[in-house]
Amino acid sequence: MATQAKNFEQLAAYQYWSASLGTRSGPELVLGVRVTSEFFNTLGVAPAQGRTFLPEEQEPRQNRVLF
Repeated sequence: MATQAKNFEQLAAYQYWSASLGTRSGPELVLGVRVTSEFFNTLGVAPAQGRTFLPEEQEPRQNRVLF
């Protein structure tokens, strides 16, 4: 997608997701957002904690990162 875009300096994508987390008191709904490695740089912000994502972390068959 980014290789076809000619009028943008930078692109990022996001997708909402949810999962069921098993706890001692029963399942709990967990909400989250999947983002591409360029997400924070595109918005011009830094994460509140931790670090930004590395480009290789979004490649297929790589370890997934959760912050």
